[in-house]
Amino acid sequence: MKLLDIVLSYKKGETEFPVRGRQCSSQQMPAIKMKFQDYNSFASATLKQIYTDKLLEESLSYEITSFASIYLENNNGVFTARPLPQLAQISSVNKFVVDDFNKDGNLDVVLAGNLYNAEVETPRNDSSFGLFLQGDGTGISWPGP
Repeated sequence: MKLLDIVLSYKKGETEFPVRGRQCSSQQMPAIKMKFQDYNSFASATLKQIYTDKLLEESLSYEITSFASIYLENNNGVFTARPLPQLAQISSVNKFVVDDFNKDGNLDVVLAGNLYNAEVETPRNDSSFGLFLQGDGTGISWPGP
């Protein structure tokens, strides 16, 4: 059985560096702790120095250009990504309920978020107070100020 793990990285120029530090990375891959004996040596290492060219070449790789929370609008089988309002971007969106809450014949969405149990290197996502998105028959809107 092949175990898979996610390694997040960012680019500075053409060089990739890990997003996670030594503690989180070595919890997932204990060999990192032996290869990088201290935090300073890990902090200055590139992704290739940590995981090797061979492992990175064998890995599945994706590039993301946005971390925005979105909804997908289905137009006869053609999906269009629509960003959610700014208030939906301040924390993670973990649950949503779709229903006609205001009984106007259009579907609405109630979003709920927050993430309190995070890894030591990840700040809590605890700024959300929920959000009501009102459907108008052509998409969703936020009826706030």
